[in-house]
Amino acid sequence: MSFVASGSVQSWLRKRVRKAAGAVEPDDMAAALVYLSGWGCAEDVTAAELSSDKLQELLEHTCADKQRWTWLCRAIKPAGTVGFWARRDAVDAPDSIHELLLRCNARSCAGEPQLGVLCYASVPVSGAAQRELQSLTEYGHRYLGAIRGWFGVHRWRVTAPDGDTFDVLGDFTYRGKALREAHGTRFWKWAYAKGLAEAAADIVELLRRLPPSGPAGECQLCLRTIRLDEAGRVYRHGWNVRNYSHSAACPGTGHLPFEIDHALTAEYAYDQLPPQERAAKRQLNALRRLQVPADAAERQQYEQHVARLADQAAMLGAWIDMLQARLYEAETGERWRPRR
Repeated sequence: MSFVASGSVQSWLRKRVRKAAGAVEPDDMAAALVYLSGWGCAEDVTAAELSSDKLQELLEHTCADKQRWTWLCRAIKPAGTVGFWARRDAVDAPDSIHELLLRCNARSCAGEPQLGVLCYASVPVSGAAQRELQSLTEYGHRYLGAIRGWFGVHRWRVTAPDGDTFDVLGDFTYRGKALREAHGTRFWKWAYAKGLAEAAADIVELLRRLPPSGPAGECQLCLRTIRLDEAGRVYRHGWNVRNYSHSAACPGTGHLPFEIDHALTAEYAYDQLPPQERAAKRQLNALRRLQVPADAAERQQYEQHVARLADQAAMLGAWIDMLQARLYEAETGERWRPRR
């Protein structure tokens, strides 16, 4: 498999490592799941069943304005059903439910669902619904019939490693009116329970370790493989040493890679960093010899200061070890032993 993931796909994967929720972003999801072992995603078109409110809203948006005033509708039982009447005083009122729906660009549900097409099925009514119909019929409006509706939308069927599936339906619009499916929360709860965050973390780590595309070289100071510019020098990048990460530009930015020049590595490993480490340790030891403040707020500040100095000294020591080890191994080909 070729691990050449776009920026948006890598961003999607990093969000999953943090177990973020929010929008599903199905296009990025489909592209990202290719990298996750055992996960799959198949895209097709399905007919999403509409609630009574959504069905009425779609019909009102699809029917021509001059025709909209020839009929009226109302949600009736059972849930999802809408009844229609021809207005008593309307000119050119529809003669049947099928004529009305034809004016609204809807079609019968026979055949495969089509993307962006509203389809319907007639529903017989009885009991309480029948009595509800009479309330409008008594005013002289002519009852045409009742229907349930479906709308053709994109569907992404996500398959987890255990074979379980979850259908993510795309948002659908008609004449600029968005009708959204609120399935994000349920999907993330399902996906994270199936191990999505752990699978994404493995790929994010793999992508981080892969060398970048194009000419690349080893930075002299953070020893990461970084892309080179036209002059053969290391592009601007952040840096990390062991567990100590920094987003500021690495001092190795703009210098030749380690494969060509070691001078900057040697300067930092033996001249610049050791004095900084000794100074940090002296400050830390001096601070630890002081009496710990009795006041709770002052004691907290004291402990935070001690922790920052200890962290700084540990980071500098780890950096020195890393650079000296790289120089020793490059010059001798042997494994370097730590100085402490």
